Amino acid sequence: MIVMFGLMELFRTMTRAEYFDTLENGWRMGGDSGGMMAKWFAESYEGAVEFGHKLGHLEGDSKFCVVGFEIDNDIAKKACIADYDLDGIGKSRAIEIDDLNKKTYQSYKC
Repeated sequence: MIVMFGLMELFRTMTRAEYFDTLENGWRMGGDSGGMMAKWFAESYEGAVEFGHKLGHLEGDSKFCVVGFEIDNDIAKKACIADYDLDGIGKSRAIEIDDLNKKTYQSYKC
């Protein structure tokens, strides 16, 4: 969904550890957030919640946050887009970490 000022609202399920690590260090590979060069975002809040429940966020902490992000539209357009029902959560986008660290605005929905 495109929102005002050329931004697209996307949602990501995150463990609390990944969430706080991202706040402190920005987006990065490794650690709790995995080793991919891109991060996957659902195009709906409900899709991100569904993914959080399916993923389970094992390893001792079953709690997760769904964080809303406003991504610069130019970055969101060039993302890898899964138009199909990816992992049962609907349409999703993978955005490169370097792009996320350029222009990402968070709206907290934990």
